[in-house]
Amino acid sequence: GDKIFSATITGTFLEWDLNTPTAKPMILTHDAIINSYDLSHDGKWVVTGGKDKKISVWDVNNLNEYKTATTQFDVGSVNLSLNNKLLTAFESVGVRNSKKWSVYSFPDLETKSTGELPINTIISQVSPDGKLIAYGNKDNSLTVHNADLDQKAYRINEHNGWVEGIQFSPDSNMFVTLCKDSQVRAFVAETGELKFQKKFGGLFASKCTFSNNGKMFIVFTQIGTDSGTPIAFDSSTGDELFRLRHENGVSEVYFSSDDKYLFSGSRDFTAKKWDISNITNPIKTYNVG
Repeated sequence: GDKIFSATITGTFLEWDLNTPTAKPMILTHDAIINSYDLSHDGKWVVTGGKDKKISVWDVNNLNEYKTATTQFDVGSVNLSLNNKLLTAFESVGVRNSKKWSVYSFPDLETKSTGELPINTIISQVSPDGKLIAYGNKDNSLTVHNADLDQKAYRINEHNGWVEGIQFSPDSNMFVTLCKDSQVRAFVAETGELKFQKKFGGLFASKCTFSNNGKMFIVFTQIGTDSGTPIAFDSSTGDELFRLRHENGVSEVYFSSDDKYLFSGSRDFTAKKWDISNITNPIKTYNVG
């Protein structure tokens, strides 16, 4: 819990030590912008995807490139399964134009399954076990695809606006959507049944992150009435637990590995560390502007 990793628009991967104010560059580069990255849960691998139509797997200890796969379109996001055996990549063209999904073995990047996303798909996400792929369209619908069977599992028409964000729980049993109709919804992943629905003022770049034990999730956004106040909900009941506070939109929220602390980053040029047992005030604020 004392390091943060980030990627720059120049294609460089950085390691930050929370105990010092400087970043340590890591020699993990692409020939264009790095759009997404993920770290294996054992800390041995980093996978990156970029606008150079390339997926790269990096050996963290030796800081060298272990394996590379080329793609048809830009790599919009990469997601590792919890057991570190599967990698799901989503390809896209520009912003809000997802085109394709692929599941690879990890770390060897052998293609296991792949499929095209419907025209007008704007957002997509994979469950941590790699079995379900959820994607939202411009007609406000959300479809869940079974990657193992390579067939549609179900379609949801509960939303009254575009789905801005999708996030599965760590155990893959539920997922949360954030919609332009200012609602956050939780669904049973197996059936698509609505668990609960709560008000959330998010209009642009809305996201959700779960605690590692899956007992709570936090929703946050860069633009909207709740842009400065990320909200934590109980995953079982939907009860509001607490709110964080920033002076502007929030772009990232992370839980520490032991779920005792939260880290939030905002457009107010601060990053904050919070003690979940006493969320009244941050225990540390980093000025990053």
